[in-house]
Amino acid sequence: MKSIRGILFDVDDTLYSHKQHRIPELTKYTIKKLKENGYILGMCTSRFPREFCSLPENIFDDFDLIIAGTGSIYIRDGKILHIEKINESDTQKYINYLDQQDSLYYLWTPVEGQPHFSSEPSENIKKHHLEWAKDCPTVQKWNKEALCNIVYYGANEKQTQEIIDLVGEKGLEIWGNNGHINPNNIDKAYGIKYFSKLYNLDLKEILCFGDGINDISMIKAAGMGVAVGNGKDELKKQADYICDPIENAGIYTFCVDHHLIDPIDPTIFFFDIDGTTFRNDIQASPESTISTIHALRKKGKKCCICTSRSSDEMIHLPKSFLNMFNAIIRLAGGHITIDGKDFYHEVNHDEVCQAIKYLDQNKIPYRYVTADEKSYLYNSTDVGRILRTFKIKKNVEVTDNGKIII
Repeated sequence: MKSIRGILFDVDDTLYSHKQHRIPELTKYTIKKLKENGYILGMCTSRFPREFCSLPENIFDDFDLIIAGTGSIYIRDGKILHIEKINESDTQKYINYLDQQDSLYYLWTPVEGQPHFSSEPSENIKKHHLEWAKDCPTVQKWNKEALCNIVYYGANEKQTQEIIDLVGEKGLEIWGNNGHINPNNIDKAYGIKYFSKLYNLDLKEILCFGDGINDISMIKAAGMGVAVGNGKDELKKQADYICDPIENAGIYTFCVDHHLIDPIDPTIFFFDIDGTTFRNDIQASPESTISTIHALRKKGKKCCICTSRSSDEMIHLPKSFLNMFNAIIRLAGGHITIDGKDFYHEVNHDEVCQAIKYLDQNKIPYRYVTADEKSYLYNSTDVGRILRTFKIKKNVEVTDNGKIII
């Protein structure tokens, strides 16, 4: 895709997954590779700077420009480059209307000021601010300070239409009974135009990713607009492409498919045992699995087992199966063998004591493994069932207090 030089991303549910509460690893990889390949990268979000604190600290590292407040604030190298404000006469007009309706609204002042509510917000609204900005703004009336944005809450259908008539559709974002009033004609499309002028790009040379209704103007203004698969249907209708959801590596796959970045060439492969590389019903690994692992090894790839089984639970596995792997990770990381050398990671002793106390009090069967490779089972009298469950084939000793030494 040689015509693309700049790429803009929305943040929430485009880069940052609210399902996983993180930026997916393949998305991080994609951003770094795009930067290495010389693309100019921008972030265009409705968040204001005070709301950035709930995002991962390194999210901004590879971006040339941060566009915040839906096109109101421009940040480069950590410094404010430009701010768009609602003019005072428009601000007075909007606040007069909201006060007449006895509406709750929230005033976004430029970054040097303190944002505040017009009246006491509900607990749900407070919770949102605590999650996104780690604090809850004060309550006070507008005091003629400059504003970047006004957020109103709880408008009915009639009030929503009156706000549209008052503000105009440009610069107004509506979601449900709430909405953002931005400076006149300021939206994400304005943001992308500012981005293009700042870096001497033609709009046709800009690719945008988004998921929400407020991304429509940006998607339409860009040379190419992509809606992530978890996005709104209204946005998808306007997009040039629809990629997979962010949790399914949608941005990574799109960038690979359109030759913006090279695909990952992994050097290490990790495999579970049960139901993945080994079938317990036939006590063997399928031929297709064996040939795949051998093919990977032939290409110089490292192949490793990663299982929750202990050593005792692996003694019946064929040596030919285990010998295919460069390393074996047992006990979900508790015991690792690499090139014949063993490494152990112990569980926190206080946490172990707390867990065992609870299990004993409730007579719940449990197993633990010590660093000397001994396994112990407690609170179970059905030794045969336990051995079958853990696939153990060796003699055991049962003590008077019900402890089973394997």
